[in-house]
Order: sequence, then C-alpha cells, then structure tokens
Amino acid sequence: MTSISVVFLLAFPVCKAVDLEAAGLAFIGFQKKHGKSYDNKEEEMKRAAIFHDNLNYIEEVNAQNLSYKLGVNEYTDLTLEEFAALKLSSTDMSEGMGDGFVAGAGPTTTTLPTSVDWRKKGVLNPVKDQGYCGSCWAFSAIGALEPRYAIATGKLLSLSEQQLVDCAGAYGNE
Repeated sequence: MTSISVVFLLAFPVCKAVDLEAAGLAFIGFQKKHGKSYDNKEEEMKRAAIFHDNLNYIEEVNAQNLSYKLGVNEYTDLTLEEFAALKLSSTDMSEGMGDGFVAGAGPTTTTLPTSVDWRKKGVLNPVKDQGYCGSCWAFSAIGALEPRYAIATGKLLSLSEQQLVDCAGAYGNE
C-alpha cells in the first residue's frame, strides 16, 4: 500500500486544492471500494492523476454551495470522454419520432412553490445504473412514473425497466 501512495504522490509534482497525501489515500480507498486494479504502474498512475483531477473538480463544485453535491463513485478514475464513450448512448433517438406531441392542460391559477425536494418527501428510489443497456427511454419513463405513483398512492415501488423494454419489442432497443 505504501508503494501505491509513493507512486501516486510522484505523479503530482504540483499541489492543487486537494492535499496530495489525502488524495493518495482516497485513491487507495477508491480502488478497494470499487475493486479497481490496473494492468501496470503506468496505467495506475494515469488513473490516479485522473482521479486527482476529478477529486479537485468535486471539491470545487461542492464548495459553491449549489443545490446538489458531487461525490466519488466507480467512474471517478475516468475522463469525461471515457465516461461518455462507456455510458452515454450513441443511438439516434429522433428516428421514428413523429408529430405525436399532445399538448397538456392550459395554464393553472394555482401558485406553485419555487422548488420541491422530492427526496425529503420519500417518493424517490435510488438512482439506477442502466449500464450498457442503451434503453435510456425506459429508465427515464420508469424514473418519472415511480415517484408519480408514490405521490398518488403513498406507496413507493421499484418498477422494472427490463419488463418495459421486453414489451416494446425491437424499436431501437439494444
């Protein structure tokens, strides 16, 4: 473990916002927690550098007291480009879209709150990872339906995206 810390610390000659020793220990903890191992020391140093950059970004964003907080997850050793290539769909979702838009109800006279934190109301499930599925539409639909059902009934369900995809047939599903 000490050799990993030394390798990590040697990878960063200039100290940034995050203390390097703490970042090195955070990287080791990250590797353990997410079962990360790398083919060689060069790859490990590269991943440590990316992790360090992302850790700095997380600290900078969280220091801004925004309405959300960023955190370390299993993707913190990836660049934005690597994450996009791994997780974001390249499927053209406009294919097969028609003029089927249906207008909703007209303007309301009810005064609405400026914001609502649905987490505090207990109507949200944990975030789901679609992995390589490519059917983001199913995750979006289920993610919108679950809290709506919970608001209406008081029961929070975890619905199956896979069942929705299975029922949809071969309409762009991967």
